[in-house]
Amino acid sequence: MFLGHRGQAAMEYMMIMVIAMLILVPLVSVVYSQTARSREEMGQAALRDSLQGLADSANMVQAQGHPAKITRRLHLPQGTTYTNVTDSHFVVRVRTKAGPTDYSSTTTANLTGGLPQSPGSYQISLKMEEGGLVNVTF
Repeated sequence: MFLGHRGQAAMEYMMIMVIAMLILVPLVSVVYSQTARSREEMGQAALRDSLQGLADSANMVQAQGHPAKITRRLHLPQGTTYTNVTDSHFVVRVRTKAGPTDYSSTTTANLTGGLPQSPGSYQISLKMEEGGLVNVTF
């Protein structure tokens, strides 16, 4: 008679654990997806701010003339696949859930040089050269 009660207690405990897992697993999944989305959005916002800061600094260096130099920080988020410095644009391509997205900032200065290609935080130097170009190095 006592053996039946121990089996019943184990079964009740197992049912409680199953119900708890049925509640907990979807909750953890939702929290994880929201955290990942927030992290992606924060990385993109930091990238936009960094690119605009680089453009503003390039314009400032151009206005000051040779040998003006300034150093700025650039934050490239996870998923960065391509960076480029063109005549008057900084361009960064980031792979997102919606597909590849290009971020850019425009300057009045003529640019030369390059940006890093991999995700991370970098010190970017902008220096006005004698030829009228702003040299971008990292």
